[in-house]
Amino acid sequence: ALGLYGLLSGEARIDRALYETVFCLCQQRVAPLAGTAAIRPHYEILLRLRDEDGSPILPDAFLPAAERYNLMPAIDRWVLRHAVASYAARFGDTAGQERPVYAVNVSGASFGDESFVEFIRDLLHQHQVPAAALCLEISEVATLANLLHAARFVHALKELGCLFALDDFGSNLTSFACLKTLPVDFIKIHESFVGGIAQDRVSHAVVNAINQVAHAMAIQTVAEGVETEEILELLRKLGVDHAQGYAIVQPKPLEEL
Repeated sequence: ALGLYGLLSGEARIDRALYETVFCLCQQRVAPLAGTAAIRPHYEILLRLRDEDGSPILPDAFLPAAERYNLMPAIDRWVLRHAVASYAARFGDTAGQERPVYAVNVSGASFGDESFVEFIRDLLHQHQVPAAALCLEISEVATLANLLHAARFVHALKELGCLFALDDFGSNLTSFACLKTLPVDFIKIHESFVGGIAQDRVSHAVVNAINQVAHAMAIQTVAEGVETEEILELLRKLGVDHAQGYAIVQPKPLEEL
């Protein structure tokens, strides 16, 4: 379905994307639900790959190849470089309280890269973007796979002033234990639980439990994959702080922010 462009190997296509700028960035709003939610506008920055006809290719179609060929650190840097430059161009003169948060996913492959923290520090300084404008999202699976490197990474950038979100939370029984090690600002509740809260008592109980534990630790919660108004209303009743998904807004090109 990808045409001639799809004949390129996964590695070659991604390498070409890095050098020919066929990657593009989208954004999706993370909307506040509860009175306890942070009031600054919050957007997740999403990566897309353009096909030869210009249509976007979702990450599930190309990130596995990037991981296989160890290209994720280069992709992480590409996304951060363009996201921070975009932030500086759009919000460089905005008052501090009104500056939005850009949430950017970082792969586990970058945790152990000692130069990565310095790269982010230099990038923020170069564009005069405050560290608190950047929320780095790290997945629960990648974090648990290398908790020591993840903890060092998080602590180093928290000292700089960056925010952190633990993504896809709840997919592992050891999830709660890692919260004692990682000083994150947000927990993003896995969409497999969020999507089931209207029909499944277990999913409802899991979302409620994650929300309560997070609040006990002064961590804000974000429900991922919110697709219906019914789910949105249940999340409000549970006191979940934020929601993200098609029931609120579909991803749009970053330029339209």
